[in-house]
Amino acid sequence: MKKLTTLRVPAPQAQQLVQIEPDILEWFQAQSGEYKTLINSVLRRYIENCDEQPAL
Repeated sequence: MKKLTTLRVPAPQAQQLVQIEPDILEWFQAQSGEYKTLINSVLRRYIENCDEQPAL
């Protein structure tokens, strides 16, 4: 009989899980050694630009 195992991820870590398509991740990794910082920067700029756009 097989036993099921549950993986428990602490809440702060669970909030940081994001699925990124392999080709996108490869592109960011090729740009900089600090690819996670670059991803965060791109996402932050996107959000800031969306906030400045008038609502339709």
